[in-house]
Amino acid sequence: MTWKFGKIKIQGEKYKHDVYIHVDGSVTKRNKDLSRHLKEEYGQTPLTDAELHFLRDEEPEVVYIDIGFCGQLPITYGAKRILDGFDVIMMPTTDDLKKALKKEKRKYAAVIHVTC
Repeated sequence: MTWKFGKIKIQGEKYKHDVYIHVDGSVTKRNKDLSRHLKEEYGQTPLTDAELHFLRDEEPEVVYIDIGFCGQLPITYGAKRILDGFDVIMMPTTDDLKKALKKEKRKYAAVIHVTC
């Protein structure tokens, strides 16, 4: 896994958008359309509960939330309520995050924010 502002490479695939990493290791584009209606209120598209329902089905042991290079990904109250049911690790986009994901032995899911 490598990244630069605005893009990330996971398992040889390049992405120029936020992604979800699922428990089975698959990667999908973050569905910001579910949260875009709150962009004006938060200054950017926040992470909302509507985006996190996949966690209930996948039942990860831990959820990583990458809050961006500057740590500015807003997270709504509803999203925080869903995340309260999981062991959550939130950190900005750094090599520490990359190392943590590489070392993680538990079943995990992640939300990766590739910009601010």
